Amino acid sequence: PRFLSFLSLCAKMPNTDGVSVLFQSCGKELPAGTVVNNEFGRPPEWLQGTLYRNGPSQFEAPVDSVAGEESNGKAPDFSPKQGQSADSVNHLFDGFAAIVAVTFEGGGNGAVTCAKRFIRSPNFEEARKTGKIALADFGTDPCKSLFGRMMSSFQTFTGTKPVPNNPSVSVARIEGKLWAMTETTMPIRFDEETLKTHGNAQFGDSLFGHMSTAHPQYINGRVYNYLTQFGKEHVYKIFFQSQELPTDTGSPQNREILCTIPVQHPAYMHSFCATENFIILPEFP
Repeated sequence: PRFLSFLSLCAKMPNTDGVSVLFQSCGKELPAGTVVNNEFGRPPEWLQGTLYRNGPSQFEAPVDSVAGEESNGKAPDFSPKQGQSADSVNHLFDGFAAIVAVTFEGGGNGAVTCAKRFIRSPNFEEARKTGKIALADFGTDPCKSLFGRMMSSFQTFTGTKPVPNNPSVSVARIEGKLWAMTETTMPIRFDEETLKTHGNAQFGDSLFGHMSTAHPQYINGRVYNYLTQFGKEHVYKIFFQSQELPTDTGSPQNREILCTIPVQHPAYMHSFCATENFIILPEFP
């Protein structure tokens, strides 16, 4: 609780110099190949490849600027227009997630290009469709009343309302694909060339949990992570997947259990540690 209170305090800090940039929305997408201005110098010749990052990019409900704009090859801008009121989230972590890819060409020309695209997550699409913040997130709950929160939970449980998911924390490479992740149990896959969203992970196993971490650990070609399952008996479930897949990219996203740990008082763990022989869960009070 103290940790969450600290995060809430940080997210509600006044927009003073050096902090206000965190709360500035950027609703415009960038097509692949957008040239980055290199007026501050050139990267070293040996630097070659693509860096993927995600994070909150817009704090207001996304608005389509022009109907059909995306299909016409023009990058959309989901920012509210001047004079247009827009529903907004309440917390820094709840801004709608976007992927940014920065590509370093290498060689002597020092060319750098970038692309940006919003993740078409359930949170983004529901807000885009309704014009309002429709799904709860880390520090934002659109339901103002206790009855509304109970009804929202019931609709999510019965499948009549999408499960909230806004993967704005990290990017991971799992089974040869790129995934945008947050602390829910459903990473969202995106295309590494176009950044187009491919949807929630469809696991081919029955492994279940309520929370996870956005920071898996990579050891000897395996990707390790854990799930927390709440219930009459709380359990940590440590599992692993392959970092790379063979050519059979149609294989299901199978997770294999390494071990389960019953726990009386489950803790919030932002991340964990791993070595070749041990998984270390830093269980804070």
